Amino acid sequence: MALPETCNKSIADVATGIWRLRRRLGRLEAAAPSPELRGMIRDMDALWDALSQAGVEVLDHAGAAYDPGLAVKVAAFQPTPALDRERIIETIRPTVYLKDEWIQMSEVIVGTPEGTGGEQLGENGHDTGNH
Repeated sequence: MALPETCNKSIADVATGIWRLRRRLGRLEAAAPSPELRGMIRDMDALWDALSQAGVEVLDHAGAAYDPGLAVKVAAFQPTPALDRERIIETIRPTVYLKDEWIQMSEVIVGTPEGTGGEQLGENGHDTGNH
């Protein structure tokens, strides 16, 4: 039975919020570990596991090679040193699936090898011509 669209959006919003908090806590732990922080991370991991057990899958595309056929919304192309091909350098919003059904498309920033003229994209994902 399919859930109403508003439920799917709410599930995607909660999953995205937990994904963001999990990333932030991971960065904090790497910079300044503490017992209090470890407790928060355990709580966050429990929430992450609960999402997974409910059939929610969250995909962060950062680091993946970019292909124009990927089902992601590109917020921007950004010239990036040391890249030899287009690569997703940042995930703004992850892809979210609920019981193998896509409920949120990822929004990403794609790094381009320097000197290839990274494109600036508009709201609809089309090239704005501002190179």
